[in-house]
Amino acid sequence: MTIISGPGAIIRVRDQGAGLSEEKLAQLIRRHQRADHASPHGAGLGLSITHRIMSAHNGHIRTSETLRELILDFRLQ
Repeated sequence: MTIISGPGAIIRVRDQGAGLSEEKLAQLIRRHQRADHASPHGAGLGLSITHRIMSAHNGHIRTSETLRELILDFRLQ
């Protein structure tokens, strides 16, 4: 996993997974939703919590399927 800061108020989390579509991200940010390859020991709350934190800070969570990135965008829209 690689964490990339910037440009500006953006954090990118990149890994070697298959990539995450916007549709799948929209599904996974709901509580207790888990990806097909998720560990059986988790509660399925990680992206839901991340989404709530981003919302509290007027940020947005999005994905780049081709770059296999989860993008935390804190820029004011």
